[in-house]
Amino acid sequence: MKFTTNCREHWPHSDNHISNMATKLLVLLAVVSSATAAVKLQEMFSWNVMDWNYPDPYSRQQAIQSGALVQENALPVGIERWRNKLFVSVPRWKAGIPATLNYIPLDAPYDPSPKLNPYPSFAGNELGNCQSGLNTVYRIKVDKCDRLWVLDVGTYGYDANVTNLCPYSLNIYDLNTDQRIRRYVFRPEDIVSSTFIANIALDEGRTCDDTFAYFSDELGYGLIAYSWQQNRSWRFSHGFFMPDPLTGDFNIAGLNFQWSSEGIFGITTSPAGPDGYRTLYFSPLASHTQFAVSTRILRDETKVSGSYRDFQVVGERGANGHTTSKVMDEYTGIELFNLIDQNAIGCWRQDLPYKPQNIAVVDKDDAGLIFPSDVKIDAQRNVWVMSDRMPVFLESTLDYSDINFRVYTAPIDVLVQETVCQTASQLVQTPKPVQQTSIIPQQPTYSFYDTGLGVTGNPLAIQGGSLSLYSPVSSPQPEIASTFRPGAIIRNSIPTVQSYINFPKQTAIPYFAGRPKSYIHSSRNPWWHDKLKGEYNPYEHRKVEKPTSNIRSTANLIKASLGSGLLAGPLAFSNAGWGVGLFGTLLVGVICGHCIHILKRNRPLGYAETCKAAFMNGPKGARRFAKFASIFAEFALLLTYAGVCCIYTLNSWSIVMRHLPFLPVEYYCLMILVPIILLCQIKYLKFLAIFSGIANILLFTVYVVCLYYIFGGDITFEGKQAAGDPARYPAFLSTVIFAMEGVGVVMPIENTMKKPQNFLGCPSVLVVAMGAIVFLYGTLGMFGYLRYGDVLRGSITLNLPTDEWPAVLAKVSIALSIFLTYPLQFYVVIDIFTRYTQPHIKENYQQITQIVARTIGVCCCVIKDLRSLANLIKSSLGSGLLAMPLAFSNAGWGVGIVGTVIVAFICGHCVHIFVQTSRGCCRLERKPLLSYSETCRSAFANGPKCVRPLANFAHLFAEFSLCFTYLGVCCIFTVLIATSIKQLFDTYLTTTDIPVEQYCLILLAPLCLLCQIRHLKWLAPFSLLANILLFATFAICIYYIFREPLTISDKRIVGDLSRLPAFLSTVIFAMEGIGVVMPVENTMKKPQHFLGCPSVMVIAMSLVMCFYTILGVFGYLRYGEALKGTITPAICAKAFISVTIFLTYPLHFFVVIDIFTKYVQPRVQEKYHNVMQISARILIVCFCGGVGIALPFLEQIINLVGALFYSILGLIIPGIIETVFRWEDLGEFNWILYKNIIIVFCGMFSLVSGCTVTISDTIEMIHQKTE
Repeated sequence: MKFTTNCREHWPHSDNHISNMATKLLVLLAVVSSATAAVKLQEMFSWNVMDWNYPDPYSRQQAIQSGALVQENALPVGIERWRNKLFVSVPRWKAGIPATLNYIPLDAPYDPSPKLNPYPSFAGNELGNCQSGLNTVYRIKVDKCDRLWVLDVGTYGYDANVTNLCPYSLNIYDLNTDQRIRRYVFRPEDIVSSTFIANIALDEGRTCDDTFAYFSDELGYGLIAYSWQQNRSWRFSHGFFMPDPLTGDFNIAGLNFQWSSEGIFGITTSPAGPDGYRTLYFSPLASHTQFAVSTRILRDETKVSGSYRDFQVVGERGANGHTTSKVMDEYTGIELFNLIDQNAIGCWRQDLPYKPQNIAVVDKDDAGLIFPSDVKIDAQRNVWVMSDRMPVFLESTLDYSDINFRVYTAPIDVLVQETVCQTASQLVQTPKPVQQTSIIPQQPTYSFYDTGLGVTGNPLAIQGGSLSLYSPVSSPQPEIASTFRPGAIIRNSIPTVQSYINFPKQTAIPYFAGRPKSYIHSSRNPWWHDKLKGEYNPYEHRKVEKPTSNIRSTANLIKASLGSGLLAGPLAFSNAGWGVGLFGTLLVGVICGHCIHILKRNRPLGYAETCKAAFMNGPKGARRFAKFASIFAEFALLLTYAGVCCIYTLNSWSIVMRHLPFLPVEYYCLMILVPIILLCQIKYLKFLAIFSGIANILLFTVYVVCLYYIFGGDITFEGKQAAGDPARYPAFLSTVIFAMEGVGVVMPIENTMKKPQNFLGCPSVLVVAMGAIVFLYGTLGMFGYLRYGDVLRGSITLNLPTDEWPAVLAKVSIALSIFLTYPLQFYVVIDIFTRYTQPHIKENYQQITQIVARTIGVCCCVIKDLRSLANLIKSSLGSGLLAMPLAFSNAGWGVGIVGTVIVAFICGHCVHIFVQTSRGCCRLERKPLLSYSETCRSAFANGPKCVRPLANFAHLFAEFSLCFTYLGVCCIFTVLIATSIKQLFDTYLTTTDIPVEQYCLILLAPLCLLCQIRHLKWLAPFSLLANILLFATFAICIYYIFREPLTISDKRIVGDLSRLPAFLSTVIFAMEGIGVVMPVENTMKKPQHFLGCPSVMVIAMSLVMCFYTILGVFGYLRYGEALKGTITPAICAKAFISVTIFLTYPLHFFVVIDIFTKYVQPRVQEKYHNVMQISARILIVCFCGGVGIALPFLEQIINLVGALFYSILGLIIPGIIETVFRWEDLGEFNWILYKNIIIVFCGMFSLVSGCTVTISDTIEMIHQKTE
């Protein structure tokens, strides 16, 4: 269990009203039997700090000096009793814990604060010794065969210092010999990346060999069964293991916090039933419901699948019914459990209906029972409770002069007296009081009865009265009788400590009349940074299968934002004018980067999860929208990146086909399809980083070539507007936002970083990436516009020569770059698809489902034809980098430069704030990483109360938005690749005209294969190659741009204002890769490097902005208003861009398949997981191809989707999420609120204007077609 709070808590110390005399009385292991007694559990041991028994004082002193013993760092969690040993587990959350498994000898002379003895020895608790030592133990269990079952989670440290030293292992000891008799390491199939095993339950058969153990995976939402006889384990998955989102709010001792993601926790087994099998009862922590399943199912490994209906709902406990530990009496079927909200122990009898009326509180103490962490029943049917004030230890500072840890005990029969849980056999006859023989009359009489605990040599302490001791097997005469005056302390060495106390009705002892209370004052801290000092650090708890480094994460982030939109920069500048273009590019870059920053500043959640989390943690009025925010973000991401994949396909194919016209376009589609499918099979962002790096290099090559051609001609400001027609500003914004906004990829990138803390900050991954993006976009857009002016065609490569090798190199590079980038965009789509479908697929089919889904997704991205990339850059889904000159032509070179910088800044800022928010949500929910949609859910869930009900909606909305966004991206990529290939082949096959549909079909196979890559790490080579090709395309475009003198005289500084939405759509689409940000950051080796300055984000966004600006400006200056959609002027450049899109496909596909896996895989049997993965990947790739072939006017539809979802995912959602999450601290003068209002307004402007322009163009095309 992991503790999270959203407010700082100062715990006052308990009032020391009770004298030492009354405290000593608790040594008797007694239970109050009077009907009027309010307290039944009695304190056995108590500690201010824990200490250990060393062989000699010298050894202890050496341990203290070396740091091996730090008493203040110890927190007891688990408890179990066997004969004369009381076992206590102490997790190694901090340094200085000499032993994690310990015991207290109950037959030793009594000590109210005994020292712990390591079990079996100090050597047996050696840290890091996976073979013979123990690292961290939480809960333990003893069976009837005198075996101690111990689960070692293999970790060391807590919060920011956790280290995974060893795998999860089960260690079993023979208590008669104190020797370990078995060590079992759980199979990899039993452990998932988020696994946190919270509890253990035993299912004992007729023989010792017929013993099973069950382990609850709290955060992995699973149940692991282990057979002693088979020495084998298997894992069950079920929806009942999930948390209830409506019960994730906790209140303990006045402290309010959320554990909304805590799944199955407390588990226990019932007595054997008539069929010989027991029933396993279990409850998720974030739930008030009890569930059950017969061990007949759990014992059978073949029942892992097909046993859904065998799990049953038992009933509801009612309000404040959260529990973490439960145990059932073997003889009566009475279940005892902790009620952490009530500082109490509850009970329920198995033969009664499970409802609040049949659930009782057997004991409650708001001081002594603050967080009762463990409840056990020993062989003599005595109840043992460990209370440890865990929230204080984790989130504040314990007062070590006060009692912090307590062990309570009582016979179960006495504990349940006069409750609904009491059975007829438990009615205890109260013995008559002993005749008073006290010297001082009118003093109360106390009678004690032995229950067989056998503790000897203990002192007595009592306040006034007459004491009589009895043995249950002796005559009614007392064995010992003593009288003493009030206030006196009598210490005797008693042969047998009695554990049954009878207080006459008139008896009143101050301690028993009411224990001292601690009054806890709770106040909401204005900002989570302060209230989480010493807080949970999600980076230390991440278990990323294939983490990515800062360099790989930067490459992925740059590639996610730096695509074919770069070459459309000049066109975007032509829409806005060169002045507005420069300013707008910088502004969009800053905003996009900031949005990524606030998105990922906190916990590495997914995009949609971050949206939900921000709303859940925001104002009360906004919390109800958390679920909506998550769903909206999910769908926005899905559609956005699905559209990006389609654009990439369209771009690469169109480029290749211009120069290789040997075959009909259909053949080129089929030929490219196979490699794209293969590329999209990469499941991990770490492996995609290589491809992203190659793609970036290729794109930079294209950038250089474009600059070469731009500066090879006349660059003149004459005729170039500094501020274009305001009507064209939306076109500029669409182009720039499309080019820069990679927010859908932010969460996967950050969540897979080795050091996600490097994602934000300065320098950081985000800062470096956004700086590069803004520089590239601004330079290309500015000079491209100055070079070509208003004659710019969509992508600047379209304005390059078709028969010169540098231009051909640039076009081939951009095609290869897009190809290599395809998996990164496809990652968002497949991620969403996986999360929603995989839970419904059996685990053994999940792998094939992934493969099929990725393949189908690639195939479905094939669209019917490519008109020109100019239509795409009018909305959010422009052609990216190569469309920047066209974007500049929409805005004017002046407006283009400014607009590109602004868009880059905004996009980068949005990524930054989203990452920051995600990290904050991680800390609040104590999770190592969150996806985009999880961040949305968490933000809403932890936001103001008014928005918390919307957490789940925010989660789902973000999930599906991501999925559909990146699904659309994959569709676009498929068409772009097929069209590029057709154009390349058409150049040489002048007598043969192969339709583009056939090229799409050819492309399906390679895309399906490419999308089978499941780890971003393996996609990295393709991304690297795609970057290389894109760089080559960029270089070729630069070559053709600067080949002739550039002139600015006929280039507009400010373009037509009506085309500004086209500019914005191009720039935002090119820069906004927020859907990939979370996967990239989450898989980084050092995710802390994602933010900051310099950082992965800063470098990526800076490079993207620079590429956009340079290519946009000079591409526009070179080609002017004659620009086509993208600037790929030569055959080679067109081929490069085709390959680039092809290699980039799996990266965008990663988002889609990730979402798909998240929702589908838990519902699929483990043995089918691989089949499910393969099948899902194939089906999704094919679906993208099919959609492209079937739908007309797809470019306009993609523009509409892009304008809608990229603006929502990359700008609107990050602004809303940060506002909701930081509602209590919006900065001085609420500047964060006003800043985010501006960001949301920019997003709404881009959304409305881009959609308006796209719809207008669509209507115009329909009219032209009908005419």
